[in-house]
Amino acid sequence: MKVTVKLFALLGQYLPPNAENNQIELEVDQGATPKSVFAGLKVPPEHCHLVLVNGTYIEPGQRGIHVLKEQDALAAWPPIAGGNTLSVGGNTANIGGDANHKDSVTA
Repeated sequence: MKVTVKLFALLGQYLPPNAENNQIELEVDQGATPKSVFAGLKVPPEHCHLVLVNGTYIEPGQRGIHVLKEQDALAAWPPIAGGNTLSVGGNTANIGGDANHKDSVTA
């Protein structure tokens, strides 16, 4: 089955040479998970800080059991510096530091 894999920032180095705009369509096995796709690309799991499937956040504990479907879009970002909150789909989480700090990261 085919899925689109998008790796941003420094993770882009793990994409095959024929990738364009930080993404590539890959043929993966039925039952593939984000974890198995990243392993196939040799992306270190600790470098996948934010993982989305079709725009929905996948928690670290779910990345090895969330089964991908045909035409899913799998995206990952590495840890980034500079803020202390993360906003995904209207949900905001403090990711360290001062909870009153005004910087934020929006995905």
